Amino acid sequence: MPFTPFHLGPALLTSFLFFQLLDLPSLLITSVTPDIEGLYIILFTPSVPHHGLIHTYLIASILALILALVLYSLKGVTGKMMEKMGLFQLSSFPKILYTSILGTYSHIFLIPSFTQR
Repeated sequence: MPFTPFHLGPALLTSFLFFQLLDLPSLLITSVTPDIEGLYIILFTPSVPHHGLIHTYLIASILALILALVLYSLKGVTGKMMEKMGLFQLSSFPKILYTSILGTYSHIFLIPSFTQR
């Protein structure tokens, strides 16, 4: 599934089903971030497969950690945005980290079901 917003649907559903356990902004952001690599490949090297290094569990783990650190530093901003939408969540670094891991890993895990026929 090269560079599509379709990852947001399952991420939203999962976030609302497990609202108290997961951090909504983290899951939304980390479930689509790996596709930045796909967009780059499509735009600049179209002959290369769309799923490269970021679509591996090792690099996805590193990406999840980096995104968790960034999202934790922005939790005040994301918290205010959520409150404006009528949503309130208590966020902590561990919650943001495991949600980020879930977001990037689910992105990687779902690739074979859509790309192999």
